Amino acid sequence: MANLNKHDVLFLKSNKFKDLADLIEKSYDLKILSTEFPSYISFTSRKAIIHTNKGVFFFKEKPQYSDDKLSREKSASFQTYASDKLGIVPKILITANNQNYIFWKKRYFFLTEYKDGRTYNGSDSDVKSMLTALKKLNNCGRKFVEERNISSDIVKKIESFEVASLVPLIEKYIKSDSEKKVYQRILKIFENLKSEYLEIPKSEYLMSHSDFIVFNLIFKNEEVIAINDFDNAKCLPNIHDLAEFLVSATLLNYNGSVTNMKLPVLLEPDKNKLDIILKSYMKDFTLNKSDFKLLSIVAEIVWAWTLCLSILKEDYSISDLTPVLDLLEKKYLSNLILTHKIS
Repeated sequence: MANLNKHDVLFLKSNKFKDLADLIEKSYDLKILSTEFPSYISFTSRKAIIHTNKGVFFFKEKPQYSDDKLSREKSASFQTYASDKLGIVPKILITANNQNYIFWKKRYFFLTEYKDGRTYNGSDSDVKSMLTALKKLNNCGRKFVEERNISSDIVKKIESFEVASLVPLIEKYIKSDSEKKVYQRILKIFENLKSEYLEIPKSEYLMSHSDFIVFNLIFKNEEVIAINDFDNAKCLPNIHDLAEFLVSATLLNYNGSVTNMKLPVLLEPDKNKLDIILKSYMKDFTLNKSDFKLLSIVAEIVWAWTLCLSILKEDYSISDLTPVLDLLEKKYLSNLILTHKIS
């Protein structure tokens, strides 16, 4: 088990969380029997698996970056819709007051079905199962938008480069003049990626998971049985989740059972998995030439942003990213995707 701290998990049987445990029992009309830690730990929100007299449920805190009213509505609306259409999306439990969330100490929490299974094992078969799940979710996101008023705030279009809006926060981690220069390079790279992104026509926007990474899928045998964590759901270009998954499955060096990263920073993608993913995108997803070009740019945005996020999580220092910046400036990942140069 990873090292745990106050922002990782909810110790609901401790005195510190007694008020929260009482609120859960009252809000959902159940009795908590025991709790356990989830398989993956994340620094962005606290969570727990709750055993009750009415079954087993997954309890999660809404991250602060997405706990405003509109973000709560987006995530709950899309997860509810997707759970009605797809058996692999857990249902959100509604409180006795007909609410999606409960509120405790200035934070929002919610309860969903718990689907017992295993986490990603790194196999090619798991990657293929995730691709099948991604296609289903993409289709669901398309229908979600089609069935709603396009002027609704919930389906208001968001651009992929906006996911990296918090990059300037890493400035406070600058420790030297050399790192200040690295930071300036990072800002320039994002400026260039945004400019390239804006030049490419967008063929379609759909409701997206916007965090479709290996940590958020649960398996049983060789199949995906659960897509978790709809906190980031928003209406994005149709290739956004594809880019998130491509980077997650091929280019990030995760630290075991936590969503944090570890050294070394990867410079080469897992080319076998990249090959599987790109072939699936060509065969199973309806992408035109502009979509594929956009995919290549968004993948670079996601890659660069995720590494910057790892600076905020103190996994990496700013100087650790220097080799990656060289590749981003040369459009290495983008060219690899567009030319499909897989060994």
